Amino acid sequence: MLKSLMLPKGAREELGITGDSMDPVEEEDPNQKRNDEGSDDEDTKAERARQLADKKMRYKLFNEGRYNIIPSFFRTLMYLKKQKKEFSIAFRTFGEDLDDVVYEFDKFCKGEHPCFNGRNNMPLVKMDGSKNSKDFRFKDD
Repeated sequence: MLKSLMLPKGAREELGITGDSMDPVEEEDPNQKRNDEGSDDEDTKAERARQLADKKMRYKLFNEGRYNIIPSFFRTLMYLKKQKKEFSIAFRTFGEDLDDVVYEFDKFCKGEHPCFNGRNNMPLVKMDGSKNSKDFRFKDD
C-alpha cells in the first residue's frame, strides 16, 4: 500500500526529495538585514511570507515522498470532470488534518499539485473555474 502512495519519480525530483525525505525549509531570520535597495513594501513582504508558508506546507505534506490524498480520489475527479458529471465534494476529518487536505486539494484544483501539473509526463488538471468549468477551490486561505 505504501508503494502505491509514493509520488512518481519526476514529482519527487521536482520537489527536491532525495532518498526518503526532502530537504527541510529554511526560515529567514527576521532580524537579518537585507541587502536590497530600500525597504520592502507590504505587498512584497506579504508575498514572501506566503511563499515561505507554501514551502513549509509542501515540506510538511510531501517530505516523505508520498501522497496524502490517495491518487484514486484525484483520478475519480478527473473522470467525473471529463464525463461532464455534476458532483460535490465534502471532506470529513477525525483530527487536525483538514488544513493539509485543503492545501493538497487546492493545489490539485489550481494545477500545481506535483503529480497533476503537466510536467514529467503527468496530466495537467485544472478545476479552478478556467475554461467555463466549475471552481472547486476553497475560498478562504
